Amino acid sequence: KERVAEFNENYCNQNESALPPISQPFSLSLDEDGAMEDKSRDSADAITTIAKHTGGESLDLMICINMIHISPWTATIGLFKTASEYLHRDGILMTYGPYKVNETAVESNLSFDTNLKARNELWGVRDLEKVKEVAEESGMVLDEVVEMPANNLLLVFRKK
Repeated sequence: KERVAEFNENYCNQNESALPPISQPFSLSLDEDGAMEDKSRDSADAITTIAKHTGGESLDLMICINMIHISPWTATIGLFKTASEYLHRDGILMTYGPYKVNETAVESNLSFDTNLKARNELWGVRDLEKVKEVAEESGMVLDEVVEMPANNLLLVFRKK
């Protein structure tokens, strides 16, 4: 929270060409239908959580870090449905984490995939192509793939 406040203070609303302020991050619980009731917090449903944090406005950007591989596949489906619903046209969803490309990866990510599946059979390093399919089914396109440290990828999706 401090970093968001510092960013907003230093870069946002300082002059006419400044960036708009960034909202504080918030958590969502996701299933294949999108945002679902978040039972970890006072039983308020996630849709109310999104509206509360956005003031009912559409979003320019959503960022999802290290979730897709350590959650059930249904959460990935829900992530893209939620992004499609709440991002404005040309809005961006960025996802970060390890991915397989053409069903393979570097040895460390394959070992990590085995480790994840041993902890929970619903988890695992996902195939980039399957994530891209889910995105397309939700009206989003993969604009960019950026190689990151530790054999991770940053995927940049744009709402059509």
